[in-house]
Amino acid sequence: MLHIDIPTLAEFKALAQVKGETCVSLYLPTSHLGTDAKVNRTAFKDLAKEALSQLREAGTDKKKLSVFSERFEHLAAWHKCGDCAFIPVCAGGCSTASHIELGDMNTPTCHKPAFESALISLAHDAASNTAAFQAA
Repeated sequence: MLHIDIPTLAEFKALAQVKGETCVSLYLPTSHLGTDAKVNRTAFKDLAKEALSQLREAGTDKKKLSVFSERFEHLAAWHKCGDCAFIPVCAGGCSTASHIELGDMNTPTCHKPAFESALISLAHDAASNTAAFQAA
């Protein structure tokens, strides 16, 4: 399963209608390949730095800048995943599971042990099926 969440035109229009003292939107196309995890993280960090720079230039006070900086760091969940081979499958985990298990939807829930166990089980099943097929 690929995690593809491209905002629709209606979602962009709704986002454009949001008015607040300070609003930030980041749009980051990412690769689903685990080998590109570092590229995804770097792109997110670059966008966050650029947003903070624009806020600074716009005269946003330091306290709000600090809040945004903390939020960006919190959203960069991939840094906890490193170069995990299962990133293409889980993309940092389910937000709902994170909320239920950890009380924070932005903290990744690592299910790597479960994925590894399932992979081993699938390999054993495949080997058994191959052996049974060859014996027949």
